Amino acid sequence: MRQISQDAYKAFVHGKNFSRGNTHVERRNGESYMYLFGNMIAKTENGNVLINHCGYKTSTTRERLSAFYSKIRKSGNKIIVNEEFVWEEGWLNINDLR
Repeated sequence: MRQISQDAYKAFVHGKNFSRGNTHVERRNGESYMYLFGNMIAKTENGNVLINHCGYKTSTTRERLSAFYSKIRKSGNKIIVNEEFVWEEGWLNINDLR
């Protein structure tokens, strides 16, 4: 995993602001939000952590999201979760995946 993904993830879980290159994390109203190229790809909501590839099934997006849940991989133009679920769109609650 790239250092930027690790650092952004740490900032996200510790409620710190972070910005480097194409990735930034904000803490607002007690919740954390992570953005990649201006698209929100992760957020906390009522104690849950939700992730979203925003339709960008790129290796960079997958790499950032893997900091939250390691069983995400890219195969062609598909995002695979837990070797069985093809994630097409929308928010995934990672608490439901564990």
